[in-house]
Amino acid sequence: MGDPYRSDTVVDPRLRVKGVKRLRVVDSSVYPEIINANTNAPAMLVGEKGAVMVYEDNTEPVFSIIWERQQRHDYYATRTPFPPERDYDFVVVGAGSAGSIVACRLSQWGKQVLLLEAGGAQDAVLTDHPGIEMTVLNSGTYLWPYYSVPQKLVGHGYANGLIPEPKGMILGGGSSVNFMMYTRGNHKDYDNIVTKYGGYGWAYKDVLPLFKRTENNSDPTLSDVYHGRNGPIGVSTAALPDPATQKFVDAAVEQGHHIIDINGRTQVGVTIAQSTIKQGIRSSTANGPKSCGTIRLNSTDITDVPILNPQLMTANPDREAFYQAVSDSFRYIEDSSLSQYVFVNPEPIPGCEYCPS
Repeated sequence: MGDPYRSDTVVDPRLRVKGVKRLRVVDSSVYPEIINANTNAPAMLVGEKGAVMVYEDNTEPVFSIIWERQQRHDYYATRTPFPPERDYDFVVVGAGSAGSIVACRLSQWGKQVLLLEAGGAQDAVLTDHPGIEMTVLNSGTYLWPYYSVPQKLVGHGYANGLIPEPKGMILGGGSSVNFMMYTRGNHKDYDNIVTKYGGYGWAYKDVLPLFKRTENNSDPTLSDVYHGRNGPIGVSTAALPDPATQKFVDAAVEQGHHIIDINGRTQVGVTIAQSTIKQGIRSSTANGPKSCGTIRLNSTDITDVPILNPQLMTANPDREAFYQAVSDSFRYIEDSSLSQYVFVNPEPIPGCEYCPS
């Protein structure tokens, strides 16, 4: 990511893919240099930043006027009919640390968003409870099994020099299976994006408000200048830190080092890093924002019935959203050639008895 006139950039500072219309990359791969931190917080930042950019670029009146005029021009030039009414304003591919936030923010701002994810939902035990991350990583159930390319100076202890680099294949992506460390990196990591690569709008002063927007920090000793209190992602300080870790910190203080806030003004010092944990449970980008529920396919057979998340019908807004989705499906079926192939099951759906027929 950087100045669009540079030959070595793929996306511009607004995360638009060069040479491809209406496509953005919103994940941690857009950073031109590795952020000196765990990837969790920087990835969430990209999601917050990307959501704002998508919203801004698609709600500007001038843009809408130009787009509508171009649609008319294209229509009269090709003599093809207008496309059918769109049910979604945006399609977000990948419900990872960044993608989940993009979908959440856009939906909060009144946009219809379809969020696609190859993996399934989190596990109430394996992924939600801190301390058993290695069980998840060793099982491989919720992971994309990526590997690094062979390198001369590292990876010699691995078969063919390929270092495992698993990524989360689950709602929330890496934020649902990682070790929950919450570190943002140094101020200069973000300032360098501007000064070295022309990525204007990504300086630390620009992204700090977005870090704070995501964060719901429960530690009252930390400054509100650097931390948010009302965001969807819970961040906390361990009440009972590991004894060995605490002894390390105590020894460093004895040697003259200062205890710092690693996400504050300076990163020179010693501290016990915070984690994305809220009330003892992992706080990921999947379970932080509220969704109206999930539906997954029972099999690859397109005629098989889908499986509804039991939580989908526990609240009126969820039932209303489901009812609206079913109504839209009926409307589409009736107005298309599908009507002669689709069989409508009259069996009532539990939880929707109150809905109009």
